[in-house]
Amino acid sequence: MDEQGRPYSGVNCPIADALGIIGDRWTLLILRDAVVGVTRFETFQYRLGVSRSVLTTRLKHLIDVGLLDRKPLRDDGRRQEYVLTKKGQAILPVLAALVEWGETWMPQPDGPRARLVDRRSGDPVSLHFCRDSDSATVPAAAVCLR
Repeated sequence: MDEQGRPYSGVNCPIADALGIIGDRWTLLILRDAVVGVTRFETFQYRLGVSRSVLTTRLKHLIDVGLLDRKPLRDDGRRQEYVLTKKGQAILPVLAALVEWGETWMPQPDGPRARLVDRRSGDPVSLHFCRDSDSATVPAAAVCLR
């Protein structure tokens, strides 16, 4: 889909399909915050600095496409929280790849802004997701799209 939500005409490509769902900056940043545990509308709005109407639209979109669920807060049935679905949790490798790419190609003088770490140990990890049939890592230069 393009910026107005229209399907990319004549494009038969999984990247185009994914961009139709997650291709605008607010959607990716909402997903980034959801992955790190943000669940409340007010917290999303504060962290992103986005208008209420834009945030409302993007959250509704993410619910409609099955990446987020809206559930009543445990302590207050009137307010809602937004939680990642299984489909939403599966976006982590995409976000991790963007973090790794951004830190490699657009580093800041003060050092890394984000790191991939093992949640259990806190140790840094690197994203190596291309593996051959024997589970050996395949270098990025040896991978192509067909």
